[in-house]
Amino acid sequence: MSTLWCEGQARTGTRPLTDEEADWTRRKRRRALVRVGAGVSCMVLPVAIAIVLFIAGHPSGPPRPRFDQAANIVLILWTLVSLPAGILMIRDTIRHRARLSRDLADGSVWYFAEVAVLPVSRLLVAPNERRGQFANVATAALRPESFYPVPFEVVHEETGEQRKGTQRRLSQDEARELAAHAQVRLWSWSLVWPAIIGTGWIVAAMRGERPALGALGVVGFVWIAFRFRRIARIREALRRDSAAGVAVVVPGAAEEPEHEFLRESGMVWTVAGAPSDWRLTPVSRDD
Repeated sequence: MSTLWCEGQARTGTRPLTDEEADWTRRKRRRALVRVGAGVSCMVLPVAIAIVLFIAGHPSGPPRPRFDQAANIVLILWTLVSLPAGILMIRDTIRHRARLSRDLADGSVWYFAEVAVLPVSRLLVAPNERRGQFANVATAALRPESFYPVPFEVVHEETGEQRKGTQRRLSQDEARELAAHAQVRLWSWSLVWPAIIGTGWIVAAMRGERPALGALGVVGFVWIAFRFRRIARIREALRRDSAAGVAVVVPGAAEEPEHEFLRESGMVWTVAGAPSDWRLTPVSRDD
């Protein structure tokens, strides 16, 4: 059986949205319009500045090349930074307002042991001192209460200690969850900005302006390539784990709790019967 988890806590139930929490959600939705204005400013203001600089650089007398150069720099920054940032800010704000509207229409709250979360926008509404913070909510399968163990011997990586553990088959819910993690996307938005900046540096170096920037751009693309390679290797290992459908159970020793790990990738699956931290991260599938 799969359940929702937030900050290592399993969901305990659902309760109605109180009037005070509904008012706060409406105010939050209205305040989001400020971000729309900020996004429009990011898209419009640099263009206005470039036009003013261009006009100032072409007075009735002799032209002023420095103003043209400043206008070109502003337009480059607008193209590479300001315009994409404004578009993303407006898009994210519109989506955020839509999620808050769906929360109000739903009128319910997910309740965990210590926190309460809006189900669509994933914002904390309780406790009050943390209200408005984003909650990392993910679905993870519970460990089966009983299973058929198969003896298996493992070696502790740090101490070299040999322990006798067991193997078990993953449940159907666990297998579906693992298959979803195995389809994680290779790319992410965190790789877009280094690619854009690195391209700008390389172009500047090819034009003979500051060759050192070209070296930095190459280093940036090498870093992106290593990130792609690391994610691809993890995804391939998880796919092998998904095909095997087996978890290795290692009994606890002294203060170390019992934990399970996946046989192919070696990634920890459960700790003391609870899902490990990486499983409680929302999955972006490569569909």
